[in-house]
Amino acid sequence: MEITFSIADLYIILNCLHSVDITSSFREFLDDGYEKKWSMNYRMTTNLPSPRGEILYSDFGRVIVSNEKSVTNYYKTHEEQEIYALSTIDFTNKIVSILFLKGYEDYFKNTEKCFYHSQWERVFIEEDRMILHSSCVDTPYGGILFSGPSGIGKSTQSDLWINHEGAKLVNGDRPIIRKTADVWYAYGSPYAGSSRCHINEKTPVCAIVMLRQAKENSLRKLSLREAMMAVYQNLTIYTWDQVFVEKALDLTTSLIQDIPVYELGCLPEQSAVEVLKQELEEY
Repeated sequence: MEITFSIADLYIILNCLHSVDITSSFREFLDDGYEKKWSMNYRMTTNLPSPRGEILYSDFGRVIVSNEKSVTNYYKTHEEQEIYALSTIDFTNKIVSILFLKGYEDYFKNTEKCFYHSQWERVFIEEDRMILHSSCVDTPYGGILFSGPSGIGKSTQSDLWINHEGAKLVNGDRPIIRKTADVWYAYGSPYAGSSRCHINEKTPVCAIVMLRQAKENSLRKLSLREAMMAVYQNLTIYTWDQVFVEKALDLTTSLIQDIPVYELGCLPEQSAVEVLKQELEEY
């Protein structure tokens, strides 16, 4: 079974010997494009090799192991902490290989679960695409990315722009950012959090806005150093992967040199929209 997706203008084939359900969040990204693709190959086995090498990272769900040949992601069950799958990336041939144990087919029964095991964030950074934890709206000024800690009000500020300025939600949690033809675009993705906004569209980015709750509205443009720290802290990063970190830093440097980054101390009301709107009109 082969399924082709186009996500942020990157073509990816899921190549599976088993049947896979296409979840609603991925349907908008189905595509029959013939451009150069990445392949994610899923195969079932009765035996997985044991992790051998230097442990770069470990948490409740996975362990990352490096040896002289490759870096391998091993995936663990949450209950028994048993390893049931592994994935490796062949960057030269653009192939991600995923092996999983027979009996764990439920962990790969749909597209969302398959992508979880694919190291797709690593694939995207390899192709100069970053994932910024933010809410993205398309406005008459361009795309605005509201970012900051969980619960800071990203959805609230997006909704205010939608309700009062006719903006359109592109993604409510994990838009993908890419520069092409000297323009930075924010793309929708299959991962949109509670917004459930899974649209395959893009918007040219006009501003990144780091939110801060306050008793009155205020806006200031961040210095390059402040912008670097603020944006980088909200990216999806494989901190154990030096190449990933270096590419993310390079891309972020380019992004903040091209796109203004603001801190908006804001109230959850229309007046916050007006403060930012005035700045964008003058910029």
